[in-house]
Amino acid sequence: MRHALISDIEKRLKCTSCGEKAGKLRFGSKRHTFQFYVGKAEVRAAKATEDRDFELADLLGSLRSIIREKIQELDDEIADQEYEAED
Repeated sequence: MRHALISDIEKRLKCTSCGEKAGKLRFGSKRHTFQFYVGKAEVRAAKATEDRDFELADLLGSLRSIIREKIQELDDEIADQEYEAED
């Protein structure tokens, strides 16, 4: 379920600067877009907690974790590409 959710989110995301869909962005742009949505999820989760909507806060926390995992994957891919470029 978690990976299906991130796949759906990834399809819908667009770069905040150029409007390009996330699936077509370069790794750095994808990372920027994902980081933007992590921030939005954190703010919304805090608001949900204040409103005592713990189910929503938990869901947003899970979403934030999924996106952070995706950011780590992108960071690893960027590092691999930079390493290969040095060779």
